[in-house]
Amino acid sequence: MGQPKRILVIEDHDDQRAIAAVFLEHFGFVVETATSAREGLQRARAEPPDLVVLDLMMPDVDGPGAFALLRAEPATAAVPVVAFSGYTDLFAGRLEGYAAVLPKTAGLERLLAVVRSTLGLESAAAAG
Repeated sequence: MGQPKRILVIEDHDDQRAIAAVFLEHFGFVVETATSAREGLQRARAEPPDLVVLDLMMPDVDGPGAFALLRAEPATAAVPVVAFSGYTDLFAGRLEGYAAVLPKTAGLERLLAVVRSTLGLESAAAAG
C-alpha cells in the first residue's frame, strides 16, 4: 500500500473543522486544516494536498473564490476539490468544476465515500 492520501479541510467553524478532520483521520487520511480560505490557499501552495474539502461560506473569501484561486495556481490547479457546505443552494451556478458538491446534511459517511471515490480508493474501502 502507498502513502496515505493528504486532505486539506478548509472550514471556518472550529467544531465542524475538527469533526471532519478527526473523522477522515480515523479512516487513514492525513488531514491538515485551515480556518480560512486565505490560510488554506497558503497551505495548499506550500504543500499541495491530494484533495481539498472546502466550505463555501467563509468570511474572507467564499468557496467559489477560493476554488478559482486554487485553479489559478500551477501547484494546485489539478487538485480535486469537494465542496462541503450548508450553503450549496446559495452558490448554485457557481459550482462548476468541483469533484463533488455535498450539503453538510449529507453527513460524514457520504463525504468519506466521495473522498474515497474521488481519490480512486473505492476498492481499498471495500477490502478494509
